[in-house]
Amino acid sequence: MEYQKIEDNLYSIREVFSRDVFLSGVEEFNPNNNNWVFSKAENDDEQFPRIGFLYKVESQGVGENLALINLGVIAKFICQRILKKNLILQRVNTNIQYFGQESTLHLDGPRNNQWSLVVFMSPFWSPEWGGEFVLGNQISIPYIPNSAVLFKSNAYHKGSAPNRYCNHPRLSLAFLFEEQEITSK
Repeated sequence: MEYQKIEDNLYSIREVFSRDVFLSGVEEFNPNNNNWVFSKAENDDEQFPRIGFLYKVESQGVGENLALINLGVIAKFICQRILKKNLILQRVNTNIQYFGQESTLHLDGPRNNQWSLVVFMSPFWSPEWGGEFVLGNQISIPYIPNSAVLFKSNAYHKGSAPNRYCNHPRLSLAFLFEEQEITSK
């Protein structure tokens, strides 16, 4: 794992997971290997899909996808090493985007003590396909498989959709962490 501080509260990380761990995460997006369903959040009157995500059929609630939780634990230790802060994993989000499913700028969390780690999970990707991560309107980070962006969760950001030259989905995992105060007795 290599990381670079781009600016205050923004880091780019290469080779986030070992190859085997990364591929185990990629497998979670494969509907042949699990009972997850790709869904789209949109109004009936919209002509084109906008946002896609995975949800588990007959979901029992938080904590049942151990593969994603295991990735979150590894990601937590990576982030703690970079930030030199104790963190608690609060949420794991999956994201799938195809051409035309452009997202909007959004926040992952409202508080200043929360951090997001977005990991690019497509197993192969060409830079000419787009899909970059955008922070605000100023910073663009290219989509590179098994790379990630670590940033404050209350910063506006988005994942750009693949462009028309790409016939593969843009896959990502977003982990939300909260800083944990250490108290001594």
